[in-house]
Amino acid sequence: MVQQQERVEVEDWVRAEASLGRARFVTQGCDASEVEGILGRIRTVDDWIRVWSESGAEHEQRAREAEEKGRTLSAGEAYVRASLSYHWSKMRWAGVLDNEERYHEAHTNSIRTYEKGAAMLDGTFERVEIPYEDISISAHIRRPSDVENPPVVLLVPGMDSVKEEFWQWGNVFLDRGMAVVAFDGPGQGETRDKMPVRHDYETAGKAIIDYLEGRDDLDAASIGAVGVSMGGYYVPRIACFEDKLKAIISISGSFVVRTTPENPGNAANAWWRFIAWAKTAEESAEIHGRRSLEGIIGNIRCPYLVVNGKLDAQSSYVNTEEIAREAEKAGVPVEYVLYEDGAHVCFNIPYKCRPLVGDWMANRLSGG
Repeated sequence: MVQQQERVEVEDWVRAEASLGRARFVTQGCDASEVEGILGRIRTVDDWIRVWSESGAEHEQRAREAEEKGRTLSAGEAYVRASLSYHWSKMRWAGVLDNEERYHEAHTNSIRTYEKGAAMLDGTFERVEIPYEDISISAHIRRPSDVENPPVVLLVPGMDSVKEEFWQWGNVFLDRGMAVVAFDGPGQGETRDKMPVRHDYETAGKAIIDYLEGRDDLDAASIGAVGVSMGGYYVPRIACFEDKLKAIISISGSFVVRTTPENPGNAANAWWRFIAWAKTAEESAEIHGRRSLEGIIGNIRCPYLVVNGKLDAQSSYVNTEEIAREAEKAGVPVEYVLYEDGAHVCFNIPYKCRPLVGDWMANRLSGG
């Protein structure tokens, strides 16, 4: 008699991450049917990094096979898909503090495959190292091939996103004649290994802008910035201290992070502690709780678009609404768009949100 294997229940963390991430995985470049198949095989935290990494390896193998046959387009696309799968495997991974080696392996694979694919798909793609305090910030630059000295858009990640996630997002601006710079700031991606998360993100923003001013193939007099999730806090934070930004956009950002050592909340989570280099929940809460636009948001002088979805289950839409409300009270030239059917970063309605964001930025940087 064959004994049936006991079916393992789906762990709560896996269930929550699948629900939060499903639309994001697809919108950022994964195939919907593959996403459903992968999520259907994941039941535990350990499964998460293993199954997504297996997907990355499969895409990478297809990329190598296409490359050997001289099929550069197919190879490039497969490498970028591999990078995404490797990235999802370690994104906000609940086991990161227990096994950092697995995190770093997946992250290294994501960086390696992205850069290989990006170089195949876009002849303008560059990886650059930008001086920042006593370290450097790794960044990717892409330019529209038919525009001389194009305006530039900074693509600012959130707490768990990285520059390798922004291929599709970058195309929104490239298709409208703008160059893009995607980078990992403090606590993000490659920079997290050198420096923990910081509330004063304007210091990283200044380093990027200073670098762009030293190039002769980009219009450093027309720089905009778009931030997603916590990047929606980082972008206005930059603009509060850096008047060289000509237009900014927050998507699902927060006006202030309300966490304290006495009530750490999400700051107690493994991921929040990991990016803060924090040993305890209390230390993590103290670091994350410094993020605030209170008392400074009125320093923004450029046009400002604030976007969110009312169905945001990751960061309530009222957090972003607070940015718009406080900016308006402070006299900032702000516009607020709330999509009733939008989820976090409006990942479930990219066909609505992304054209709006791309056109709005193009109109303000190049009049297009």
